[in-house]
Amino acid sequence: MFNLYMRFVLTPLSVVFWANLNHTLCGVENDPWYTNLNLGKWYLLCAEGYLMFSCYVGIVLNFTICFIVKHCIRFLNPKKDLSKVE
Repeated sequence: MFNLYMRFVLTPLSVVFWANLNHTLCGVENDPWYTNLNLGKWYLLCAEGYLMFSCYVGIVLNFTICFIVKHCIRFLNPKKDLSKVE
């Protein structure tokens, strides 16, 4: 959804108003990735990859935390079977 919002809402608005509404649409000088790697016209593609990678990291962290919490609850209360829903 975020990607669709950036492409179909923010991009036309930035073209009409000549303003950078999002750092993933075009590079800015205060972004260390943009200045240090000298990405130029490849900035948008690299930003897409970075956002996709960070989303996958967030998903993996979420599943890991849920897995740990689930097993901690089972360890603390072993008499109840949490896999069966009544």
